[in-house]
Amino acid sequence: MRILIIGGTGIISHYVTEKYRNMGHSVTVINRGNRKYLNIGNVEYIAGDSNNKNSLMDVVGNRTFDKIIDFTTFDKETMQMKIEVLSSKCNHYIFISSVAVYERNTDAECYTENMPIGNSKWLYGFRKSECEKVLRNTSGKNFHYTIIRPGLTCGEMFIPYSPIDTYGMPGYLTYCILAGKEILTTNIGEDEMQVMHAADMAENIYNLLCTNECVNECFNLSGNEYITANQILQKLVDSLGKNAIACYVPRNELVQNTMIKPLIEGGWHERYSNRKAKEILGSKYLTSRSVLDNLNESIEFNLNHREYVGWPKASEECIQYIIENAKLNGQADLKHIASHNKPKGNN
Repeated sequence: MRILIIGGTGIISHYVTEKYRNMGHSVTVINRGNRKYLNIGNVEYIAGDSNNKNSLMDVVGNRTFDKIIDFTTFDKETMQMKIEVLSSKCNHYIFISSVAVYERNTDAECYTENMPIGNSKWLYGFRKSECEKVLRNTSGKNFHYTIIRPGLTCGEMFIPYSPIDTYGMPGYLTYCILAGKEILTTNIGEDEMQVMHAADMAENIYNLLCTNECVNECFNLSGNEYITANQILQKLVDSLGKNAIACYVPRNELVQNTMIKPLIEGGWHERYSNRKAKEILGSKYLTSRSVLDNLNESIEFNLNHREYVGWPKASEECIQYIIENAKLNGQADLKHIASHNKPKGNN
């Protein structure tokens, strides 16, 4: 099959690209070309801005595809534009959405696909839900969709750590440990996060898209592993052979900050059902890779890809402000996390 992947070098999309390539498909990737060091062999990469209509039209040209998998649409206007440009280029459009689309319900024990969407707590989730609505309303006889709602997904480029969005700040946790900086942590670090490794996520996306049951449907893809910030931090300090300082701040204090509030209230600590996908895939629904057991790959990636590691200065300043303000208010609890291992060579 001819597969177009819009994105291709992100947390999940990199693994999806590799999976389709490994299964012998003809894979084309469109992205801005900012992470060429993540390109893999026997894949066609085209540099272009997929969120710009003229650029997208230019790079796609007269090509047609069996499937288009879109990782990079975050608002309804862009979704409308992409459908206008690409609906004649394929008959199956796969939109990578997020479990963040669900409207937050304090009574919900576990979110399922038939629950209301339109997250009023997190703009990211709300905008993704608007994209879904546009796609659903556009599907027709010759244009079908599948909506994938990944849960919290981890891999070499992303370490989950509440309340810090380490996707926006890659390498930040590693940097803090090595530099001896205090690490902002929610509550006492024991809030659970439901996670899946990105390689398993890619396998599940691929296997699901090989079925007829996926057409014009949406699916949560979520893990069976539940981990805490404390577990992640302990694993990191052990791997790096360096002690760390956790700064525990209560949830009610953190939600006062506009940068942190969406991550706390928007869905990081909720549970999401994966039953619908499991009923279709059975034993092919994979959750075999432990995120905790594979944190070393994230550390190695951060240390070996300095060009990727970085974060906005404003984000670091915001985190430092929260820590210092919590100290002044008597809301900060500092705890030293001891490594069980000796420091590694050059660390």
